[in-house]
Amino acid sequence: MATYTENFGLHQWVPEDDFLRTDFNHDFQKIDEAIRAVADTAGLVADKCEPLTGVFTGDGEPFRDIELGVAPRAVFLVNRSTMDIYLATEICAMGSLLTTETGFRTGVNDRTDQQNKRSVGYLYLALA
Repeated sequence: MATYTENFGLHQWVPEDDFLRTDFNHDFQKIDEAIRAVADTAGLVADKCEPLTGVFTGDGEPFRDIELGVAPRAVFLVNRSTMDIYLATEICAMGSLLTTETGFRTGVNDRTDQQNKRSVGYLYLALA
């Protein structure tokens, strides 16, 4: 009579055992499920965001593109003078801050939306 492996319960036959094709199919199904679980876990790790940080000084232009080389999922922008914080995601923009295919865009478009004010320092954290 077959014994079974400790971790996956796969058949381990001895020379006197009769074995069936269904035994092999059952074992292959278990192996396939275990490999899929590992692949799914690896996919979750691969999907984690990488942080990209940087600084720039505003130039007062209506729009300014910051190139990161990737499309970020989210960008946090901090005005170093006022400590105002702005956020943009793939699906939501705040003021003139928005994500692009290669980074993000910010700017100055009214009195309250000053995300590229001349001579002001800005910090950013992008999650890509």
